[in-house]
Amino acid sequence: MSGDDLPRDSGISRRRLLAGAAAGVVAVTGLAAGGGALAAPGDKKAKPQPKKGGAKGKPRPGKDTPIERLAFGACLYNSARGQILDVIREARPDFMLWMGDNIYADTEDMAEMARKYAVLGDNPRFRKLWKACPSMAMWDDHDFGKNNAGREYARKKESKQLFLDFWKVRRTDIRRRRDGIYIARTFGPPGKDLQLILLDGRTFRTSRYAGRKGRGTMLGDAQWGWLERTLREPATIRLLCSGIQVVNTDYDRWESWGDFPHERERLFRTIREARAEGVVILSGDMHHAELSRDPGALGGYDAWDLTAAGLDQHEKEQWANARRVGDVYNEPGGKFGMVRFDWGDDPTVHLEVRDRKGEVVIAKSLARSELRQ
Repeated sequence: MSGDDLPRDSGISRRRLLAGAAAGVVAVTGLAAGGGALAAPGDKKAKPQPKKGGAKGKPRPGKDTPIERLAFGACLYNSARGQILDVIREARPDFMLWMGDNIYADTEDMAEMARKYAVLGDNPRFRKLWKACPSMAMWDDHDFGKNNAGREYARKKESKQLFLDFWKVRRTDIRRRRDGIYIARTFGPPGKDLQLILLDGRTFRTSRYAGRKGRGTMLGDAQWGWLERTLREPATIRLLCSGIQVVNTDYDRWESWGDFPHERERLFRTIREARAEGVVILSGDMHHAELSRDPGALGGYDAWDLTAAGLDQHEKEQWANARRVGDVYNEPGGKFGMVRFDWGDDPTVHLEVRDRKGEVVIAKSLARSELRQ
């Protein structure tokens, strides 16, 4: 479904909400949404449909057209406003990644969750951004269901249905047939190919308290096996997307892969054993922005984790992070991440965080030659 296929009226009637809630699930296929335009069956190369909008005359990313500017963000508390969405659109990205907490549902009432999706779908800023560039989405705890929730969340199947329908994921997509919403897509020709790996850290995650004792799982057996295979596929650059921070483990009031130290090490080991090069981590959740580094964690190269969360949220505290590179950005008004790619002889990834005016407040460039085993 292309951006130009957005329905004129994306609202859901109260009657439909109540009827759907009584049945245990609310279908939201009529909502305005993004992401489906690039959803191809399985985990194969995406075949996007042409859409209007965005940069004039610029081809849509696909098998033969590389992504040069990718925006991402997480944690949009006020789904009806989100002024930062206009700033993202004005930055003219080729692609938008929604990194979780895209709505704050925090409920087991599926009618209420559907209502919150409807608010986002009816937001003119959201609709304009959706039309301007292709999107893909993942979830974190608040759009999965409840704060810090994992596999114990009672309505995860119904929540998944709402998520897939809202984001216009095709009926033939593999996420319709397996548990969880994890997915990978590759864009661009050889030498300019970008692999996007979107993890699901909610559906299978066991208790974080058991995790701190070295027990339990973040991803579950099936997703771990899928990730091992995915990392062996060819790609010049790989963006590994996690709803929560991977590299920083110092602040235990917020979730991170540090809650499961054995799983964090398994993630790094899986990358090393797959001899996967060009991996850069993107994360959300924290309501602030920062760049973290774990030297040598991926074998011959460092694990870099760019956190750009709080599309409309910020926290006042200076969060602990011994692996932080540079300063934390924690100002009001919203923020988002931008990843720019220079596809030269030694492709370069430019990691950026931008503020409410679109100005760069955090920046780091990594050459492909720095991301090798």
